[in-house]
Amino acid sequence: MKKIAATFLFLFLTGTAFGFQVTIDGTYNSKPWPNDRPNVITGGVDSKGNNVWEGELKSDYKGKVYTYKGTLTGNLESGTVKGNFEMAGYKRIFTFEAQASGGTLTGNIKEETKGRTGNVGDLNIKLSGIPKGGENPEMLADVISGLTEVDKEKILELFKSNATKDNIISSAAAASVSKGDFDELYKKKKRINTNYEFLKELKLDKDAAKEVNDLIKKIKEGIEKEKKKKK
Repeated sequence: MKKIAATFLFLFLTGTAFGFQVTIDGTYNSKPWPNDRPNVITGGVDSKGNNVWEGELKSDYKGKVYTYKGTLTGNLESGTVKGNFEMAGYKRIFTFEAQASGGTLTGNIKEETKGRTGNVGDLNIKLSGIPKGGENPEMLADVISGLTEVDKEKILELFKSNATKDNIISSAAAASVSKGDFDELYKKKKRINTNYEFLKELKLDKDAAKEVNDLIKKIKEGIEKEKKKKK
């Protein structure tokens, strides 16, 4: 029975992160409230710009799932990231300071609730879908989709799977000019290092290849223009 309950809890927790730009999956070891295993953490955050990320986490403790809503502050690719989350329904505040490296956050959780402050435990979580260079995938998808007419949701899904910005831009530009299938073009571009080799494999004529390169340049300029607006 315990195994069935644990399996159900795991499935519930791992199914809660859909819809976020960056998904979170990991554990923490609770020191003041020992458990028979590391506590599972899942959830996700969305970019609010300027390295601020807002979302929610879910964590289990002795068979019950608790929700925490709050923010992460920092570059999720590297350096120090700070978290501040409130336990829904309980008004308890938990914070952490962690180091980001290679798609993971490791650090220490503290409780900052009045009258209940203290060290909670060690945090170890994996982040998926981190936008490269700290860029907002929502903004990137808007620009790319707006200039190529490739479906925005398809672009966002690729960013969530850690696809590179350059591969997405090149594939979208090629799809727009050649009227080819974006998904198939992306699969090809992912295997090829340079745009020159990519366009050569597509067997585009000189004029079409120039049109693709011009569109790639236009997309990148559009992204830089949007980034300046956010500053």
